[in-house]
Amino acid sequence: MNELIQFFIEQASIDEAHLGWLVFAAMVILAGIFIFTGYIFSEILKFLKSFKPIQINKINKVDKIVEVPKYVDNLSEIKEILKKVNEIEQNQKENIKL
Repeated sequence: MNELIQFFIEQASIDEAHLGWLVFAAMVILAGIFIFTGYIFSEILKFLKSFKPIQINKINKVDKIVEVPKYVDNLSEIKEILKKVNEIEQNQKENIKL
């Protein structure tokens, strides 16, 4: 590394134009390295994304609509419902199907 720095200093001390071209060449090389590593990184990510061990299928449509029973607040409605339930239980005990 020290030899590389020493070479750069020797070449830069020749004249200003030589230093400018050396800096330009270094920037071109660094840009090339960055583009190459970005491309390689992109290809590695694309390769890793191609592995899909778990696939989740989306549901496109709803097959059935289920009605949610409403909350009954009225006491008379509750008594009517209980009567119907009791009738159904009595009929089932007697083996009569509705």
